[in-house]
Amino acid sequence: MSRLQRRIWAFVARKAGNAQPNRAPSASEVSRKAINVACSDMEDIQAVARLRGIAAENVGATRRALESLSRARTEYATDRAYRLLLAAVDGVSVSAPPGELRELFDREGELGRLPIERAVAKLVELEPRLEEVMSKRTSVTGRSRLMQAKAVMGPGSDNPDLLVQSNLALSIVSQYLEAGDDGADLSDGEGSYFGAHRKRVVRRVF
Repeated sequence: MSRLQRRIWAFVARKAGNAQPNRAPSASEVSRKAINVACSDMEDIQAVARLRGIAAENVGATRRALESLSRARTEYATDRAYRLLLAAVDGVSVSAPPGELRELFDREGELGRLPIERAVAKLVELEPRLEEVMSKRTSVTGRSRLMQAKAVMGPGSDNPDLLVQSNLALSIVSQYLEAGDDGADLSDGEGSYFGAHRKRVVRRVF
């Protein structure tokens, strides 16, 4: 074997020794993936099938993710993520949302599946002050638009309607306000927030 060949084999051996095995997802990564699936337009059966493969990659991390999500079932995204992931792990049907929040979560789910312009129009009906923010869509910067939206939409709103106070409502408004920036439309052909390939997620907790 020539000197060059020995060097090549030595290089290959070092690379093989330093190669890292595929890393199993952490609990936070499992939670994030479950929330992404929950905030999509997938039906329960399809969503559970998607999460079953994720859960199988690391059972321990999935169980920790379930524990974390179980303590955060105060909004549509985390509640549906918990219920879908639990069904994927235990091989059971997806349970219903908690009784006291079921109506709110049903409304959030419906809002997220509407074409985004209709979703925003629905929010304007519920919170008329949002119309003024929409009217300035093209005349102020993105950051200013978002700050104005936060004053009337999401957890910072003084509107008594829990749908208006939701992080999902604020995210939908942000998605609509920012659509078209940088020449990019953030929605897919259907135009719904849940169906968007890229989502703007705004979370504000008090």
